[in-house]
Amino acid sequence: MIDHFHFLRPLYLLVAPVGLALCALLWTRFSTVSAWNRVCDAHLLGHLLVGQAPKQSRIPILGLACAWVLASLALAGPSWERAPQSLHHTPGGKVLVFDLSRSMDSTDLRPSRLQRARYKIADLVTAAPGIPHGLVVFAGDAFVVTPLTDDSDTLLNLVPNLDTDTVPVQGSRTDLGLRLAESLLVNASIRHGEIILVADGANPDTGEIARKIASHGHTVSVLATGTPEGAPVVLASGELLKDARGSIVIPAVDLDYLKRISQSGNGRFSTLSSDNRDIDLLTAPRGPVASLDRSPPWLPDNHSDVLHTDRWIDNGFWLILPLLCLCAMSFRRGWVLAVLLVVLPLSPPPAVAMDWDDLWLRADQQYARNLKNGDYDKIPGHAPAGWLGAARYRRGDYPGALEAYSSIEDKDALTYYNHGNALAKNHSLEESLEAYNAALDLDPDFEDARFNKALIETLLSNQEKQDNPGDRSDEPSNPRAHSGNQDPMGRAGSDQPGQSDDGEEPNSREPDTENQEAGLNPFRPDRQNPEKQQIDPGPLAQSDEPARETGEIPMGEEEQALNQWLQRIPDDPGGLLRRKFAYQYSRRPPQPKTNPW
Repeated sequence: MIDHFHFLRPLYLLVAPVGLALCALLWTRFSTVSAWNRVCDAHLLGHLLVGQAPKQSRIPILGLACAWVLASLALAGPSWERAPQSLHHTPGGKVLVFDLSRSMDSTDLRPSRLQRARYKIADLVTAAPGIPHGLVVFAGDAFVVTPLTDDSDTLLNLVPNLDTDTVPVQGSRTDLGLRLAESLLVNASIRHGEIILVADGANPDTGEIARKIASHGHTVSVLATGTPEGAPVVLASGELLKDARGSIVIPAVDLDYLKRISQSGNGRFSTLSSDNRDIDLLTAPRGPVASLDRSPPWLPDNHSDVLHTDRWIDNGFWLILPLLCLCAMSFRRGWVLAVLLVVLPLSPPPAVAMDWDDLWLRADQQYARNLKNGDYDKIPGHAPAGWLGAARYRRGDYPGALEAYSSIEDKDALTYYNHGNALAKNHSLEESLEAYNAALDLDPDFEDARFNKALIETLLSNQEKQDNPGDRSDEPSNPRAHSGNQDPMGRAGSDQPGQSDDGEEPNSREPDTENQEAGLNPFRPDRQNPEKQQIDPGPLAQSDEPARETGEIPMGEEEQALNQWLQRIPDDPGGLLRRKFAYQYSRRPPQPKTNPW
């Protein structure tokens, strides 16, 4: 280690003599005797001074000199060991061109060519980590799924959603897919990229396109999907694909032509196998061992995309530790710091009620986590009334929740809403109706409050009919409960939005069939049958956050509300790609018609 010791930036060592010279100048200007010696005669000092004359200390000058030297040494960068470092990265990347023509639904490869090809595309991506990958799909036209990117997770998440219905027009324009793949390489400034065609066929112009791509420095490899015998194509309706004459279409794979395309593209060729032989062949390093095709002249044998070298490690940061100690001592006298270091460990620390969570989470974040995990008892009684009411409501302590919400003086729409829910659960229907009205007065668009208000009005109407049998309507009551979750970090709303009267909302609320069949009021004990007075009152639409007190708005509520709304959106990446490709296709000039499969 000593043999290799050197400074990475030795010019910074010139700063040390300058600092030492300044410290020497300060040293000479300070005297070890009192300043009165400079203006008074020595025989008069005994009569002028009381006690021993104070002396000026030169220790701060020594500390300054040490700090200056340490700083200059740290800036110079002492080093004695090496570490590997990437020196150069040869531009490279792979673009996968995926055939989504109708023939890929053929069942000669079980369960289908399309599903087997999707697995192989995922294997091709994971077999080459760290290399940018792009994905192009084609049928009657070509479209970009993902450009060249190092984010392989995004590509892998989209591949399972690709099917033959993703593209807006059917056909087999392999040439358009290869041209689009080359444009991705050009736009990414990649000189020597690789295109892998995953298809069960190609149009006649594909070989010439592959030859032109190879002349530009790229390679075109082919993974043939399917068998020469072929098999019928099963449509989504379960019927078999037929041509214009009504004959069943059996698309066969021309392996010889696909192999000639790979040769024209100076790439590799493989048929889809049940093991990893095809993946190993397509991703193997270039050289004599790799096989069915010749290596391009621009790519040497046993090449590596990344060249490595060694770099010297800058260990100057270790000198920062003693430098910080000197800087800290400059604010205090040295003996005071020494006393503090000795005395403080001996004195007992102050008693503070604190646990591990207090180091990382605020109080409201801990309350939100406890509500999410169902640990309602962990919310202390001194918590804000909104959180305390939410915990008691979930625990089923409706009188306690009512007490917490009632203690809030300045109520907003959400507070009135939660208060109304607690009143309804506590069998105070008239008061809950007033609370919902107050919430709607402050927020007319509060759908959950409007729904619960309508529910309470229905229940009150049913009560009047039960109290006055002569006025009872022949139509049975159908109270429906709007269930939801309380999450103090979100806005008001449940997991399911309110349903309109025409029933067009897909996430409809299920009626409380048990209480409806029994003709019971979900919030009021059954007067006719005392044995059924302990029935479950049924859920109300409860807010996704506790009532907010004045000046105590939980942090992050906007983000939580956004997440809740996003969760209600159907997760259909395939549908998004279909709409995207359909829009792009509508803005392009029409392509010549080809075989519809």
